[in-house]
Amino acid sequence: MPDVTERFRAADTLPARDLWSDIVTREPGSPPPAPAGRRVAAAIVALVVMVVGIAIAVRAFHASRPIVPAGAAANGKILVVNLSGDSAHPISVVNPDGSGMRVLRELPANASLPEWSPEGTQIAFAIANSSSLPTEIWIARADGSGAHMVFRCADHFSVATCHQPFDGLAWSPDGQQIAFLLGSLYVMNEDGTSVHRLYAPDVGIDSAPPAWSPDGRWILFAMTTRGAPGAGGADNLYLAAADGSGIRQLTHCGPVAHAKCAPAVSTWSPDGRSIAFADEATGGIRTIDVDGSNLRTLISPPRGMRYANPIWSPDGHRIVYEEFPMQGSKLPPIVTVYEMQADGSNPSSLHVPGEPILQSWQRLPRG
Repeated sequence: MPDVTERFRAADTLPARDLWSDIVTREPGSPPPAPAGRRVAAAIVALVVMVVGIAIAVRAFHASRPIVPAGAAANGKILVVNLSGDSAHPISVVNPDGSGMRVLRELPANASLPEWSPEGTQIAFAIANSSSLPTEIWIARADGSGAHMVFRCADHFSVATCHQPFDGLAWSPDGQQIAFLLGSLYVMNEDGTSVHRLYAPDVGIDSAPPAWSPDGRWILFAMTTRGAPGAGGADNLYLAAADGSGIRQLTHCGPVAHAKCAPAVSTWSPDGRSIAFADEATGGIRTIDVDGSNLRTLISPPRGMRYANPIWSPDGHRIVYEEFPMQGSKLPPIVTVYEMQADGSNPSSLHVPGEPILQSWQRLPRG
């Protein structure tokens, strides 16, 4: 049966009859009965409209929490892991200007890799694997209270899988699912049910967390694939379809021996059109459009330094990132947090205490 909306659109295009000339000559009479077929069709259309209306009303009634829609939102607090703070409770929150650092002491000891939920009211985090503790994923309130485990690797996978490196997690934009990297790319429901592998890597997933696109269609991750003999592997960004229908390669950096890029931690623009990433080949922060075009450098580091861990602000106007000494550098191992405009202009340092590693930026509803 044609879609109801299409029926109405078709009706709008029908030419109107000129009935005015008939009014003065036509005798009043009873209208003819509508054909049975038309009555049935009208009843079916009315029934479809009613069912759709009821479904929308029920869905609205049962909505459990407000979801910030994809696109720009207000800037909340930034989650960091402070390497020089309390070793048992390294996760803290800071204001967007770097002030007001507060340790989330109610989180379990050794919590790591925190990620804000889409509506900014919860934090998902990992308790990473060790020789005695397989990987677990927990969820807590924004202040760190109410922490509870939703996933324990040993309940789903073999010992060998559970001791794969855990490289981070990402919420879906509707808050209903969580993706995580544990040797392969997995997806589960927010409550830890329906764990399934979305993609098995060709060689290895880089140590960078996944990033779910604002429209919910794609999960971004970095992967190393085999290269030609003597040239080494190739590091690139890939987009895995969230429905499991396949993946596509986003960057084409070339083998490590002469790579033009080597993506690490990456972040989506709130409008879903661009991706910013830390480039280990150049040490800078670069962006690329979601169709794989327009690879460009936003900012390059000074000699002996490299930039890492970019996060796009929820309002879309800024990017925060960090500066580290290059490996093997004789410079002091100091971590400095910077911010810049989304086009790479006006970089300035933020005075965040300790050695903070940027993790996630809280999205808040506007107004």
